[in-house]
Amino acid sequence: QLEEDAKKKATTYQTRSTDLALITKTVEILEKQKNEKKGFYEGLYQNLLSKIQKEGFEDEKSLKISILDSTTEKSYQDEKEFLENVYQEKTTILDSKKLELTAIQTTELPEMKEIKEQIAFWENNLSQKHKELGQIEEQIHQNELFVVKYQEKQNEIEEKKEHFSYLEKLNKVVGSADGKVFVKFAQEFTLENLVRLANKHLQQFNKRYLIKTTQKDLGLDILDKDQAEIRRPTESLSGGERFLVSLALALGLSDLASKNIRIKTLFIDEGFGSLDQHTLETALEALDNLQNTGKSIGIISHVELIKERIKLQIRVEKRGGGRSHLLLPQ
Repeated sequence: QLEEDAKKKATTYQTRSTDLALITKTVEILEKQKNEKKGFYEGLYQNLLSKIQKEGFEDEKSLKISILDSTTEKSYQDEKEFLENVYQEKTTILDSKKLELTAIQTTELPEMKEIKEQIAFWENNLSQKHKELGQIEEQIHQNELFVVKYQEKQNEIEEKKEHFSYLEKLNKVVGSADGKVFVKFAQEFTLENLVRLANKHLQQFNKRYLIKTTQKDLGLDILDKDQAEIRRPTESLSGGERFLVSLALALGLSDLASKNIRIKTLFIDEGFGSLDQHTLETALEALDNLQNTGKSIGIISHVELIKERIKLQIRVEKRGGGRSHLLLPQ
């Protein structure tokens, strides 16, 4: 309601200001016309008077007497009075407008002060709003900068999270103070490699079995392909099967160690006596193949088949008194 009243009063003020400007303009026009008429008539009079005096007359009155009859003089006199009346009327109007203008200029409308105060209030309020708008725009700009910085920090955090995730995984492997976690990890890793290498040899002995690591305690199981690939404990193997698995592990261990140290000679002590004829043949063929790779295989055994198969032998003969005698090859 206050804003509406202010608008109405502002409109009234504008109307009065327009009227004042119009009256001022009218006064200026009338004043100009008055001065122009006055100058025009005075110029005519002086010109006429000069011409009358050149003709030998003293003034216009003596000229009238000599050239005008009473009727013509009366006509001119009436026209003069008419013009004087018009001039007087215009002068009166001009004076009235001047008085009106003065009254308007010196008299302030009762509500004009209030209108001016309200205009000043709204102008001040508008200025304040502009300041607040500037502050808001600056805050928006600062927020945009903050968002950019926040995104940069967020990206940095994500990078650190990724790095931390790697460190966390590494910590799970080696993160114990006494080193037991890392030792266990290294053992599991080494055992996995050993089993992989041992299975290559085991497949030459018996394709039925595969060595598998257990989920705890670095243990070993046997996967039996002939029994739906079930896992069996090593204790369930027969003596001959256990020997083949042990031999495969020994050969795998030699392969594993040979990555850093070249192992040229391998000795196998007993165990062959527990093998049946077919398994023994398979084991000996595998050892022959291994020997063909450049390794020297030494077998310590009393099995007759091995004695027959291996030509180069160092024999041990018993003698009395707890003594024995070595017989070297000829």
